[in-house]
Amino acid sequence: MKSRTLIGCTLTLSAFIFIGGGTFTLISALSVQETNIRRDRATALQCTQKLNDLAAFGKGTVETVRTNTVLTLKDFTDPRGALGTASLAMMMCPNKNVENICLGDQCEGAGNKVILKMTFSERQKT
Repeated sequence: MKSRTLIGCTLTLSAFIFIGGGTFTLISALSVQETNIRRDRATALQCTQKLNDLAAFGKGTVETVRTNTVLTLKDFTDPRGALGTASLAMMMCPNKNVENICLGDQCEGAGNKVILKMTFSERQKT
């Protein structure tokens, strides 16, 4: 067998190997992207459910204003408990940023009662 033929066969076989490797890498990347999308959706759903549970427990409401989520909890007698609840709300929503937090009787809609009002926005994907 001539050396040119041998080199040509070797290059052809290596091309098939590299095409297979590239195909495997592409399929893996698409699979990871789909998994990330499913995980983001599940996290957003869990966040909404947990904020609604927290609102039901704390005599409050969860509203969606444009793209922001507003959690309002009423009738706090101890500010430490309100701060603990705020920390819990932040932990339940890792895909959201806290834009605004108001604790006290001077918050909008407080009516001389101590309330906790938190505004969450969607975290920008990078």
